[in-house]
Amino acid sequence: MGAVVRSFRKRKGWTQLNLAHRLGWSDTTWSRYEQGAHTLPPHLIQTLEGLLGLEPCALEATSRRLAQRHEGFTGTSAWRFRTTEKILSQEFTPGGSFRTR
Repeated sequence: MGAVVRSFRKRKGWTQLNLAHRLGWSDTTWSRYEQGAHTLPPHLIQTLEGLLGLEPCALEATSRRLAQRHEGFTGTSAWRFRTTEKILSQEFTPGGSFRTR
């Protein structure tokens, strides 16, 4: 989910520091969540969706869909972030819902 949040954060033009300050956290603490070192608690997911202007449950739905796409692949975190950015730009609206085909 960290790669998904990172992608939506970058779409807003925010740095990790910008988002961390909005959450009342240090950028170091937030970085650990975004890199996947810590799991995002449910209340934080809802807060992030609000801050990022996403529909409710968009982060979880997007993360599940991307996990299915990445299933069986191994790669560095940089690869996951690049791949997530590419998929989100192709398959998801700015609000975090799936594009209809």
